[in-house]
Amino acid sequence: MVDSYGRCLNNKKLPSHLKNGVEGMDHPDLRSLVARYKFALAIENAACEDYITEKLWRPLTLGSVPLYWGSPTVSDWMPNTNSIIDIRKFNSPEELAQHLKSLLENDKQYEKHLEHKLDGKISNKLLKYTMDNRAWGVGNDEDKINFIENFECSVCRTLHRLNEDDSPTTADVRHYNCKAPVTVMQSLGGAGTNRTSKVKSHEYSSWLEEWHRAKLEAQKLRKLLETGSYSPPTYHQDVLDYLIEKGHFKKFPPSLREEL
Repeated sequence: MVDSYGRCLNNKKLPSHLKNGVEGMDHPDLRSLVARYKFALAIENAACEDYITEKLWRPLTLGSVPLYWGSPTVSDWMPNTNSIIDIRKFNSPEELAQHLKSLLENDKQYEKHLEHKLDGKISNKLLKYTMDNRAWGVGNDEDKINFIENFECSVCRTLHRLNEDDSPTTADVRHYNCKAPVTVMQSLGGAGTNRTSKVKSHEYSSWLEEWHRAKLEAQKLRKLLETGSYSPPTYHQDVLDYLIEKGHFKKFPPSLREEL
């Protein structure tokens, strides 16, 4: 039996005070609810390298084994190889279901997924090294600055270094190598149903739309700068014309967001 508290295949009523995604995100009642379950589905909005959110961290810290789909580098940041169950390693939902059933029938096998909680076992050397040497902090790390503030400080340090160094800094493939985001339905190849005549539900993703838009905007900006025709007053119109020319709004109709 799978309990769904969200809008998709809903079969359980979520308490009204937890329905606000922001206010209820870390509410004690939500944490208590998640902690009741042996497993919790943890599916990211899109699969992007190192993009790992509370969808995973919440059940992981509460002792509910995450059934995870998302970042291809997730194993780099897990306590050990058994901390999560990676959905992508199974050939079908049926195969995953059989695996979960076997774990429910074998406590010792199930508890291997909780060794980081039950025994404090953390075998991931990269995770240990990163946590030991990080400059930023979270939660009770009172001796370290907040991770957002640390990012801002990092920007300042970089700018200061560039001001002292006359050699140019050139962006390379490491800065532009973010692949197009993929949703779980695209990954699983779901059939989907038409939301419009142009886009199937499993093909639409606001993440993919923004990625596609940003890529075209960057292309247009580069062309404007290379030709010396960049003009702040006309930049937005230039970009809009380019998006239309490249068929962005045909691929992602503006009305689609309203329909979803």
